[in-house]
Amino acid sequence: MIIDQQAQNFAKNKNQEKRKKRLGKTIKLSALFLVGIFVLIFLINLPVIFSKLVKPFQNLPTENYKNASVKLDKRVNLLLITEDSSRVEEIALASYEKGANKAILLKFPSSTLVGTNSEDKSLGALVEFKNGKINNIDKLSSALTVSTGYLIDGYFVVESPKNWISSSFLDQLFTKLYTPSDFFKVKSNKDFLDRQVFTSLTIGDFYTLTTEVKKLEPARFDFIDTNSYLTSDNFIDSQNLKSALGVKFQDSKIANEGSSVEIVNASGEEGIGNVVKNIVTNLGGNVVSVTASDQTQKQSQLLVGQQKFALTERLKTLFKQTSIKQQSNQNGVDIKIIIGQDVANRLSY
Repeated sequence: MIIDQQAQNFAKNKNQEKRKKRLGKTIKLSALFLVGIFVLIFLINLPVIFSKLVKPFQNLPTENYKNASVKLDKRVNLLLITEDSSRVEEIALASYEKGANKAILLKFPSSTLVGTNSEDKSLGALVEFKNGKINNIDKLSSALTVSTGYLIDGYFVVESPKNWISSSFLDQLFTKLYTPSDFFKVKSNKDFLDRQVFTSLTIGDFYTLTTEVKKLEPARFDFIDTNSYLTSDNFIDSQNLKSALGVKFQDSKIANEGSSVEIVNASGEEGIGNVVKNIVTNLGGNVVSVTASDQTQKQSQLLVGQQKFALTERLKTLFKQTSIKQQSNQNGVDIKIIIGQDVANRLSY
């Protein structure tokens, strides 16, 4: 009896082991089948996904940022805008330099005033609309450059009823970005970008910049609300803003090279010399003199010695096709900037 009972238990255990093995194989085969189906679907859709990912973003008909590109070998300043129903909801400057601990967000109320040639206007009113959509942001970018002294390298406009320019929202967004769960949403995410985003960034610029900012953890953004730096009349207090921010917007390469700069205003527009001085100083350059020329000239010039300066390369964002000439003697300075009517026009709004 005991022997029979042991034999029965042994057979029972054996059968249970076989069932477990069969079940394990079934689960593995099912999992492999599902993975195979997923891979097959992915491979079938790969050409569509790839074409979707490499499709360029929409851009705006802007002269200031035509053929602009972003390279992280220098500090990058981007104009961020949120638009909803032909109304500018949010305006900010985002600044990042590779190797920094944080990206800077400088947010402006769209109702902030700036003085134009004819009347005072809000920043939001400087954005041009066509058929219910943003058509041009050149006047806005020029106004911010003149008012703050910060050179803007490109733009990122989002059509959305939801405000998104805040450190908390962007921190959450970048935390989820390029994670496994985000991979499954890659097509829908790109669909959103294609429909509702207008930017001067290329696909490569966007990926490079976002992957760099994602590395900044845990708090990626230094958020600055400019309400504290507005005058009682709601204008930007440039000096107060500059004093408060100090060197935050400086390009470390330019600051470290310490190039001396002479500025000559030959544009015929009063005050442009000091505007360019603020831009150069905020970048990290050392302006030793600002003078006005008795004669005007159409094209600006950058005169430099034999040495290659980071500041010269950086100023190409503003000076565009300006001729850069090597000249050994520039009154003892490293770079001489002659401002022509082309730059004055670019800074007008």
